Amino acid sequence: MRCIRWIASAVSSSSRIAGLLFFAVACHAVSPVSDAKLGPGVSEALARNGVADVIVALASDTAAQDPAAARAAVARLQDAVLSTLDSTEFRLRQRYANVPAFAGTVGSPRALDRLVAHPLVRRVDLDVGGGGSARP
Repeated sequence: MRCIRWIASAVSSSSRIAGLLFFAVACHAVSPVSDAKLGPGVSEALARNGVADVIVALASDTAAQDPAAARAAVARLQDAVLSTLDSTEFRLRQRYANVPAFAGTVGSPRALDRLVAHPLVRRVDLDVGGGGSARP
């Protein structure tokens, strides 16, 4: 915040807006979190609660494989992403056998940044729960 105040006081009012706009764009450009991969409310839940329950969807093309090969490919993808996370910052709750995804609890902004920055992660969304069955 001091940096912004210094910039604001160091430049004339006409160029102040341009300077602040440049600063804001530059800060956003170096942000490690990609908005396209991060679902709504994940960062806010983490900031508010200190943890966030998430579903992590992985990039995969296992549809054309036989079922056993597809399950092995899903497990390899999950292992590749999970191996980059510290167990004190991410707690795994569910590994899916046939779906390239997993569910867990993110416990730090650093873990969330690592997930979103990983090339095999397609999306990180809040796990809002549910029953999984339809009721008439």
